[in-house]
Amino acid sequence: MVSYGLDVLSVAVVILLVQAWIRDLHVLGSATTSTPQTTATTTSFQLSTSFLTSGFCNAPQMNTQWMCACLDITAGLVFSIMGLMHKKTSGIFSSTLTMPLAAYLISHGYGHYQVATTGNLRELMTELPPKDLATLAIILCIGPIDGMKTVLRGISTNNNQNQNHGVYYYTGVILAVAALVALYKYGLGQRQNFVLLYINVSILFTSALPRILFVGVTTPDDIHHRVDQHYYFWANVLIRISVTALVFLEPFYCDAFLANMGGHLLFDVSLLADAIGALINDSAMASKQDHPNNNDNDNKTATTKVKPKIKAV
Repeated sequence: MVSYGLDVLSVAVVILLVQAWIRDLHVLGSATTSTPQTTATTTSFQLSTSFLTSGFCNAPQMNTQWMCACLDITAGLVFSIMGLMHKKTSGIFSSTLTMPLAAYLISHGYGHYQVATTGNLRELMTELPPKDLATLAIILCIGPIDGMKTVLRGISTNNNQNQNHGVYYYTGVILAVAALVALYKYGLGQRQNFVLLYINVSILFTSALPRILFVGVTTPDDIHHRVDQHYYFWANVLIRISVTALVFLEPFYCDAFLANMGGHLLFDVSLLADAIGALINDSAMASKQDHPNNNDNDNKTATTKVKPKIKAV
């Protein structure tokens, strides 16, 4: 129930953000002649004015974009070195686990580096160039990939089948990404300063909604999918709450208090914690698959212990 509740919370956050975004775009009017600063003198926004302007919650006491870039790129380089040092071994520092994480962190940091070095608000207020729409599509794949895996797993489970849904999987991902890019370009105002918000709400929505629709909370298979695959369940819960809370707080409460607490840097720290948690979980899963016989007794014990706790929650 805890995991299900987090999925419901994620979808609720997305709905609140999107309705506020649409309302503020209507107030803002023209994408090329109006700015949040000038419009704020005559009306009020639901989202923070500074967030609407730059697309980030920048802390006044530091250069937030440079701090985020340094954090992400440094962490990515550390994991790259670990992967290279353990490329022929298994475990948490194996290259198969650390290198994808390193690539994600470095590319994320590079995005912050580009924003930090642009320093041109007018450029951020213009439409996203076509070449960057392709990059946006690649980033947005994260949500539909996770969502389609959940959908196809749910279909196979309901039909008591274990089929190869490769064609449906790739078709669903492509159609979902195309719809997300089209919605951004034609529906929600495709200015560059809105990219972060759109990426966050899209990934959150396309990951959480399929879990609500196709993963229940009563059958052993559903419980296994929600809990048994997360070796550090409560740590994962706390991290997910932190990420979801900051996705909500950054656009709404940047000017109120979040900027003075560190702004977007807090969000990047929570994403780093989420990535490390996923690394630890994936390592534990890989170890269990490599040594299934060693875990038989543990699995039986875990089954008898975990299920009553889940029902109690």
